[in-house]
Amino acid sequence: NVTHLVFKNGSTATLQRAYSKCIHVVNLLWITRSQTLGCKLDEKQFAIDRPTNLSVGLRKRRKSMEPGRVKELVLDPRRFSSSWITGEFVNMRHYAPAMA
Repeated sequence: NVTHLVFKNGSTATLQRAYSKCIHVVNLLWITRSQTLGCKLDEKQFAIDRPTNLSVGLRKRRKSMEPGRVKELVLDPRRFSSSWITGEFVNMRHYAPAMA
């Protein structure tokens, strides 16, 4: 059986589940100080601040997962062999495809 949840920037769903099962929710200092002193300290001294609005499912979208701006790609004739690039391709511009 779970008796304690050591919580630091975790999921609100996990936090809500712990509170609903009357599990002690503490910060990491509770473990380190209890171990240093060799006894189980009072959890109330190390309880985390209980958020007022625990909503499940409202996760922030990660910035890295958001679609970025489409950048213009300009062909550099110096990077390709002269046999591949003819006069009509030198000034041609291509655009990166939009990510879905």
